[in-house]
Amino acid sequence: MAVVLTDTDGCSSSDRGAVWVEGWSLADRRKVYSTVPYAADFGFDSRAVQGPDGIVYICAKRVTRAFDPIDGRVLWETPIGGGVVHAGDRLVIEDFHTITVLDARSGALLAYFHPEDAGYFGGNVYVVGNQIFALDSKRSLFVFAVPDGGP
Repeated sequence: MAVVLTDTDGCSSSDRGAVWVEGWSLADRRKVYSTVPYAADFGFDSRAVQGPDGIVYICAKRVTRAFDPIDGRVLWETPIGGGVVHAGDRLVIEDFHTITVLDARSGALLAYFHPEDAGYFGGNVYVVGNQIFALDSKRSLFVFAVPDGGP
């Protein structure tokens, strides 16, 4: 199964302002499903990643949704969005001046960091083990340790 994210279904005049998630069978080259989970184009802050379990995570328009790639079902969603990094059983999301850690299976909030006087993170967030490294626009490096099980 292949998952395709697009802002058009092949006819740009018919779907202006929509993001499509499509599932395609690689075996018989046919579309299995097509859904429109976002009523807005992908923007500069839109990201998508696929975890090792196959689940597709899309962050767009300040909302993060987890999709089952087999049938396109939304497994969970949360009103947190931005740049996303998949880190094992966690999602690390940077949104301008904040870092949020979610449980990848449920979308539950595990940790939230809003460093005082931080610049814009702008996608400069990396995860190594249980450490989150975030470089801001002021060239400050922030390092966060996220304990297992919550903030």
